[in-house]
Amino acid sequence: MRAVVASLCEALEVQTAVLDALVSASQRQLVALVGYRAELRSEPSALEEVSEEIRRLTDDLGDATNATRDRAEAVVDVLSLPVTLDDGLSAVVRALPEGEREVATERVSELLSLTQALAELQHVNQVHAKRGLQVISAWWALATSGEPAAEATVYTKRGRSRTKLVTGASSLEINI
Repeated sequence: MRAVVASLCEALEVQTAVLDALVSASQRQLVALVGYRAELRSEPSALEEVSEEIRRLTDDLGDATNATRDRAEAVVDVLSLPVTLDDGLSAVVRALPEGEREVATERVSELLSLTQALAELQHVNQVHAKRGLQVISAWWALATSGEPAAEATVYTKRGRSRTKLVTGASSLEINI
């Protein structure tokens, strides 16, 4: 296997490892979200910790993606492949000489699988987070009796103002 293709496979392996860690963190985030919503069995700090880990892993994924992109462009240039990276990483791998294609194809398949798993987990996490916000909004409206004067600005841990909460007790009518 040529060094440039081996370098691409190494970059794909690093990106796969980061995506795998991100999927694991997203699974823990789901457990923390569900636990937090269900009678506070999970500590808020657990959710904060996993969210911070996801932020860090997302940054790492960006770095790994850039490295993969750079190495894929090098493969296209060095091997004078008839495709560009604009055609997609899968197209670049399909254009590799037959003896060098197998390992790269396996790595790209792993990436696609992990990406799909991550997308599904993030969708489920988003649904649970949205439902949690609806419950908070409903209780806020109930506690303040929907009076605008009773509303106060609520701040995050970092000092940013939170999104305005829905007022009115009718927001308690949600299906969870």
